[in-house]
Amino acid sequence: MSDLVAIAYQDLDTARQVAANLGEAQKQHLEKAVAEAVRREQEKLAEQQRQMQAMIREMLAKQRAELEEEIRRREEALGRKPPAAAPAAPAVDREVVFWESIKNSTNPEDFKAYLSQYPKGAFVSLAQTRLNPASAPAQPAAPALSDPLADRSDPLQVASVAPTWTAVADS
Repeated sequence: MSDLVAIAYQDLDTARQVAANLGEAQKQHLEKAVAEAVRREQEKLAEQQRQMQAMIREMLAKQRAELEEEIRRREEALGRKPPAAAPAAPAVDREVVFWESIKNSTNPEDFKAYLSQYPKGAFVSLAQTRLNPASAPAQPAAPALSDPLADRSDPLQVASVAPTWTAVADS
């Protein structure tokens, strides 16, 4: 395939050399003709490539079907059920993936991008809060947890239990 393109470009160079000896109008006409020939050759090559790719896809699909049929026949001959088709992988929730990638960001542009891409998304309120933290409603402070043992004056006693072992007789 690249050999044909190389030949076409060699022909173009040869045509340019010939054109050097011709008049300006003839040069332009010749260059247009050569450029058109190169373009047609490139289109042919691209079409051949598409056809080859289609043939390869068809061959692979046919081979896969033949292999699956052979596996089914062998499984039946062995008295086994043919293997069930693998369950489809769950669809990736692009919104969740996007949110997970920006949720700890400090760049407001990340949240603007989320809001523009998912204006009715599951994380809109969080994105708006992160985008405008001053407008977020104040959340009540969590009550302080107190240590119930902190104000004890007597020492704390902890019981200790020794493990008990049971012998197991060999059968």
